[in-house]
Amino acid sequence: METQDQADFLKRHGCDVAQGYLYAKPMNIEQIADRFFNRDGTESLPGDDPIPSDV
Repeated sequence: METQDQADFLKRHGCDVAQGYLYAKPMNIEQIADRFFNRDGTESLPGDDPIPSDV
């Protein structure tokens, strides 16, 4: 997903899960680990970096 229009279209049609440039650029493994895991290896989800609720 790249644009807000695409997100709006899918949301109107019942899709509540998406990925793409609208939310984040591609990441290498180190960036993924930094974003989704704490230093002790535990998950930092949910709530630490929420997806916008209006999408």
